[in-house]
Amino acid sequence: MNENITGDAGTNPGTDEKTFTQDQLNQIVSERLQKERQKAEADIVKREQELQQREFLLNAKTALAEKGLPDTLMDALDKSSPEAFEKAIGILTKYIDDVERQKLPKPPPGALLPGYVGPKQKTSSSGVTDGIRKAMGLR
Repeated sequence: MNENITGDAGTNPGTDEKTFTQDQLNQIVSERLQKERQKAEADIVKREQELQQREFLLNAKTALAEKGLPDTLMDALDKSSPEAFEKAIGILTKYIDDVERQKLPKPPPGALLPGYVGPKQKTSSSGVTDGIRKAMGLR
């Protein structure tokens, strides 16, 4: 099947038209098909990577919610890989736990905390504090 194929060879006999053999046409078509397949494969790989990234981000937000952390921390945490993200969450939750354990308020000397009523005073059997009775000159 090595025929010469020409465009309108019979209508314009004096023009220099390029003729292709069937083998040349087959080669041209196969090269174009190969390029299209490569493009399609690259597109599939790109879509798969985008899908995996979206899935990772969704799982990361879920992990933050499970730990009781706001999803606004996503911008501050390392998302280069699932392992790096888990490590960052571990470090963050350990820090938060450490802060929670040390959260007991320690007022500076002489400062009063809101709701602080002073030292507990002794009460007498009548329900009136001894300090008031003493100040009023009562027994």
